[in-house]
Amino acid sequence: MIQFEKDGTIQTKVRHRTPMVSVPKIKRKPTSQKKGECGFSSPEPDNQDSSGSEAQLMKHNTRIRKKGADLGELQSAIESIKETQEDIKRDIMALRNRVTSNSPTVDSQFLQLKHYIFILLLVLLQLIINFLFK
Repeated sequence: MIQFEKDGTIQTKVRHRTPMVSVPKIKRKPTSQKKGECGFSSPEPDNQDSSGSEAQLMKHNTRIRKKGADLGELQSAIESIKETQEDIKRDIMALRNRVTSNSPTVDSQFLQLKHYIFILLLVLLQLIINFLFK
């Protein structure tokens, strides 16, 4: 299964490999026999084998051309995917930079000295109020 992007849409190609099965060829016997000949004859040279091999060669060449075209499509799809990945990577880096620049610094996340002083004053005020009203 191959997935690729073409014209902005994701497409999928599925190739099922079918096994090559060779079937034994049936030779035809001549229908008319001359007088005096028996049913047995010497085998004639098979011309179908040569044309069959030419046909197989043509099929093989067609397959090679199709594979070459498929390979070209795959390479262009891979290049397109790489470009898309680079764009996504750049976008992620820009978002990271934006997030880190807008996030508060580590020091401001924790209590600062002014916060400790304010808490101390509140505790002292609480103690004074408790002492006065006892």
